[in-house]
Amino acid sequence: REALTDWCRAGDPSVIALCNYEKFIPGVLPELRHIAGLVADESSLLRSGGGVIKWNLIKSARGIEYKLSCTATPAPNEAMEYASQSAFLEKLRNEGDILWTYFKRDKHGVWSVKPHARQAFYRFMSSWSVYLRDPVRFGFADILASLPDPEIIEQRIDLTDEQRVLMTDFLVVTGRGMFADRMGVKERSKLAQMARGFIYEPNGSKPHARSVQALKPTWVAETVRAEVAAGRQTLIWTTFDQEGDILVALLSDLPVAILSGSQSDAERLDLLSRFRAGDLAVLISKPQLIGFGLNLQFVRSMVFSGFDDSFERMYQAIRRCYRFGQTHSVRVFLPYVPELEGMIFDNIRAKEARFMVDVAAQEDHYRAALASTLPALGGVIA
Repeated sequence: REALTDWCRAGDPSVIALCNYEKFIPGVLPELRHIAGLVADESSLLRSGGGVIKWNLIKSARGIEYKLSCTATPAPNEAMEYASQSAFLEKLRNEGDILWTYFKRDKHGVWSVKPHARQAFYRFMSSWSVYLRDPVRFGFADILASLPDPEIIEQRIDLTDEQRVLMTDFLVVTGRGMFADRMGVKERSKLAQMARGFIYEPNGSKPHARSVQALKPTWVAETVRAEVAAGRQTLIWTTFDQEGDILVALLSDLPVAILSGSQSDAERLDLLSRFRAGDLAVLISKPQLIGFGLNLQFVRSMVFSGFDDSFERMYQAIRRCYRFGQTHSVRVFLPYVPELEGMIFDNIRAKEARFMVDVAAQEDHYRAALASTLPALGGVIA
């Protein structure tokens, strides 16, 4: 942060500074007003309402003449993202302007664009932003034509006798019984642990991981071993720490490592460097750690041993490898135990379906708005 402050004050236009968002945790950086331009990449962090980094960045950037905000995963119909992005770019006095002008909130606190305001809303949005999914639809070259579609492989894993007993006891104890489909996140998380070969039990300040007989870890290990034998470097995505420990033990005959949150930045960078160099055939980690922003096109295969209710995390994780410039079809394995993980899996699929409908509609609205405001493009994108 001190180096960034000194650079802002130096005023040397021949030097470009690169920094991470953590520089804004201590507070607003007034010296940022000296710079002429600011690019905020991976700007989805602006979506988090009330975040320290978000508001310190927005306040620090006020008055900068040229600002560009880039995100690969804008959330359709996500009011807070629209409001925060426009606040960062100073297109509104405050977030309330866009919320109360164009959005309505239901009894559950969910915001959505008012039907009668939709056309006006997208005219406003297209005056300072572009939502682009397929370049061809806006008259640009088809640069994605050479990108092979990923191969999505879903696999249903059988329930073991021990898992069935644990699941039944858990449903009785929690009072869910026949209403298991109404379980909350904590209950679904406990069932997911069972599916992955363990269950966390209270043990003082640190939970104890009790082993559970499960077929899924073995299936994941055998699949990864086959992918590596075929010459494909593989990523394993997990949700729990114990999940990674189980898998690294099962794959001890391969060059494998876990990238975890307990490691230092230097240790994580070293693991990523070894993975990129091919010294590691398998890397185990979580989407929260390396599932955003990194370019891992050399990876040909990934297995979601673990996943949660976040479709965005799964989408982002897949996009580390399936992205512009990829020349191979990425193999994505999605194994799950229906009785234990089916609710989470179905929830992700439902969110994916809504996402695809929403992004298509959003792109249509942008195309229509741009065609009306930029007549020269009318013939191309009408």
